[in-house]
Amino acid sequence: MPASINKLFNEYKGLGHKISKDTLYQYFTYLEDAYALFSVPIFRNSAPEEQRKPRKIYAIDNGFKTLLDTSLSSDFSKLYENVVFLQLRRHH
Repeated sequence: MPASINKLFNEYKGLGHKISKDTLYQYFTYLEDAYALFSVPIFRNSAPEEQRKPRKIYAIDNGFKTLLDTSLSSDFSKLYENVVFLQLRRHH
């Protein structure tokens, strides 16, 4: 799933939560350091464009999506994409 700190910040702000962008960056860093989340740049044709945000976020466990997802529809394609990423990461 593509992720952007600005998008998350605006979403939380709209829900009435008070959290800073710096705190969100720290949380993402903590989760990446703990190997709970992995972020990779979205493929672009040039390296500078590829380093821009948003990045694709993959979780170490598909249970995170079902735990944190508030949508009522079950989107299995994202779960399958996450499984493929984890398998490729293990082998490469």
